[in-house]
Amino acid sequence: MTEAAGVHPSSFPSFQPGSTRSSAHDWTKDAVGGNIRIHGRHFIDAWGRVCALRGVNLSGCSKTPVNHDPETWLHDHRNVTFVGRPFPLEQAHEHLARLRRWGLTFIRFMVTWEALEHSGPGQYDTEYLTYLRAILSLLPQFGMTAFVSMHQDVWSRFSGGSGAPAWTLELAGFDLTALEETGAAYIGGVKVPGVEVDRGRWPTGYQKLACSTMNTLFWAGETFAPKVLVDRNGEKVNVQTFLQDAFLDCYDRLVTGLKGVEGIVGFEILNEPHAGYIGLPSMHEFDYNTDLHLNDIPSALQSFMLGAGYPTLVPHWTRSFPMPTRLTSRNMRNIKGRKVWREDGPTAGQCIWESHGVWGYDNVKKEGVVLKETYFTRRPSDGGAVNWYTDCWYPFVTRWAERVRSIAGEDKIVFAEGIPNEFCPRSWTPDKRPANMVFAPHWYDLNALFAKAFSRLSINVQGLSRGLPVWKAFYWGHKSARENYALQLKNIVEEGYKSLGENP
Repeated sequence: MTEAAGVHPSSFPSFQPGSTRSSAHDWTKDAVGGNIRIHGRHFIDAWGRVCALRGVNLSGCSKTPVNHDPETWLHDHRNVTFVGRPFPLEQAHEHLARLRRWGLTFIRFMVTWEALEHSGPGQYDTEYLTYLRAILSLLPQFGMTAFVSMHQDVWSRFSGGSGAPAWTLELAGFDLTALEETGAAYIGGVKVPGVEVDRGRWPTGYQKLACSTMNTLFWAGETFAPKVLVDRNGEKVNVQTFLQDAFLDCYDRLVTGLKGVEGIVGFEILNEPHAGYIGLPSMHEFDYNTDLHLNDIPSALQSFMLGAGYPTLVPHWTRSFPMPTRLTSRNMRNIKGRKVWREDGPTAGQCIWESHGVWGYDNVKKEGVVLKETYFTRRPSDGGAVNWYTDCWYPFVTRWAERVRSIAGEDKIVFAEGIPNEFCPRSWTPDKRPANMVFAPHWYDLNALFAKAFSRLSINVQGLSRGLPVWKAFYWGHKSARENYALQLKNIVEEGYKSLGENP
């Protein structure tokens, strides 16, 4: 009897165990009969078997160049290299073999926009692309597969995280050397990789001026910052157009450089996207339940003032119990009155948001004044409500997916997520998402994340951010921690199915 198309060899009497490469952790084309694909809420192979993919991020070190110098990095940011991240090519076999022994054969392979385009707009690091192709081409030798993820945290290394190149901030008019002094960014966690003075503080960068402004410009610059025009080949375009086109062009180069590599099952658009100021209901405070309050937490208005060179009294939060943090003092910051906006920037040294009439400075009372409290919730042009998901994220994901598939092929899976700690929105209907998409949200035990260690206490942060009483959010002991984890992961999965239907 001969093997029929779509029928696994083990279905026939002549099959001998071990005669094929098919096994629980072999994701090569021979083992799965072609490509892993989506069917309902599962990944399956050519024979319809459900593939239980288990894996790991590879790797956190990919956020930082191999030649990072804490003394010169703010000035010499164009002359970096990420070749060797996550590890040198000659060490790849050792690392991949170890991951296979551990049963971690599904890889989320991290790259950053900076790694690909650090030298300037349109200048791609071809040596790094060659390195990536060499590393990922090794995966089938170990029965492994991967999806490639464009990683970011807090927009960029230069605003306290990782991701976008430094020139993106310079394009908007930021003076990189003034970011920390003006409170526009917390960069203490990235100056010296692996050494963070105040552990766990880095997520507060999302609320600060640099990251919030860059995300707002990227997603909705044409809506909220129409005056911010930058030069592109002799033509003035809005900063949103410049940034989005540059990102997509860079992603095209990444996909082109990896086209045909067997070990790649798909691509992820962006790690943990953030809306910036879009949807912010008040210029006077951030939401304690959803935004980490630790150390200095200036409001949007206070951030605008600091960046514009005005010494400002800023609330300071410290760790506490039972609530994670509490307000303990208010401290004067930017005492020297330094500005973060460059005179040669697109707004000639003026705060972008001041130039759009969002706020102003009262020279008599010596204080900042909000002029448009709900500016970021409605389109200034017609007053219509703005929703980051429907107006910004969904159209961009679709645009990106079309470009990826036009290069890599229609069989590639695309991965996307929403804002961290938010359930999948009901508005992500089939007409607003690309075909062959996997919803790939993240979840953390924040207590362990900040402490870099497990303790007897775990906290249901998911519940706290949605109004759960504090006394119900604490779980003590190993067994309770498992229950806490299972509950929160279950909520994410179930909410995803409610929004997306039978999709993984």
